Amino acid sequence: MVHFNGLCDFILVFGAFSMKRSSFCYPTLKEVNTYISYVEHFQSKPLRILVKTMLLTGIRFAEAINGWYFYDAEGVLFFQCVSAKRRKILIAREGQSRYLGKKILENYLTQPIWKKIKCVNLFKMDISEIEEIAETPMQPLGEVTGFSNYLSAYRSLKKELPNLKVKFRMNEDEELSTAIEIPAFHFFRKLYAAEYTRQFGMPAAVEKMKWKNLNVFFNYVKDYEVE
Repeated sequence: MVHFNGLCDFILVFGAFSMKRSSFCYPTLKEVNTYISYVEHFQSKPLRILVKTMLLTGIRFAEAINGWYFYDAEGVLFFQCVSAKRRKILIAREGQSRYLGKKILENYLTQPIWKKIKCVNLFKMDISEIEEIAETPMQPLGEVTGFSNYLSAYRSLKKELPNLKVKFRMNEDEELSTAIEIPAFHFFRKLYAAEYTRQFGMPAAVEKMKWKNLNVFFNYVKDYEVE
């Protein structure tokens, strides 16, 4: 008989291993239409809004749920969020990113921990749901989507992507292979970075993404257009 505590430990370890494997999924240009089709047809509206936000901005999951949309004076769509690099609590440990709450976010408004990103619809997605959200100022996506932490959102993602075949590589020196994996949310940030690089060039993408480790950045995008 498996004791309850032992079973919980197994579930936690297995879950961590699953998320670890999901971190080694990489997008390819050939499959972009497949990725976007999945996102457009998510049954979960909150998940659809969350992932589309990442594909419009290239931000991290933790930043997405701790920020909101707004229009500037010219009517251009922007997203404002707490920077994960400035506020480490957002990305504490793998799988533990969390929504801070609207009151805390409002209290942070005077602190220099925010970033504003111009939304770029690289993939020509339908963003009508997002434009509707933007009409009401300062609606944190953590409130809009109801996702309070990474694990709650990842469980929703697993339900939507049970059969997605993606490129997979455990080691940077390996060639990509095809496997049925459920990618982590970071996969969509890689996809944004790769497509931004394709459309605007590497220097512009590096400036946009603010990645200091260029080896990691290159590893994310190097195979995007190979096939």
